[in-house]
Amino acid sequence: MSTLKRNIFSNLAGGAWVAALTLAITPIQINLLGVEAFGLIVKWGIEGTAVACMGLGYFTLGAVVRSDITRIMQREEAIL
Repeated sequence: MSTLKRNIFSNLAGGAWVAALTLAITPIQINLLGVEAFGLIVKWGIEGTAVACMGLGYFTLGAVVRSDITRIMQREEAIL
């Protein structure tokens, strides 16, 4: 089996494993915590993921802006 096929299969198997565990464990968590507490945990998880993604976006955007400004300043015809 080629490396690419093995990697694709491994990623699909890993995703299926996560989905199976999520489907199996979610009802147990709801029974233990209650609907309200489970909803709060899910809400915090979604908000945390959104904040992390925005932070990653800002970090990447800052690097792009610095790179563009540096490239513009290195040109001979730059006004800056």
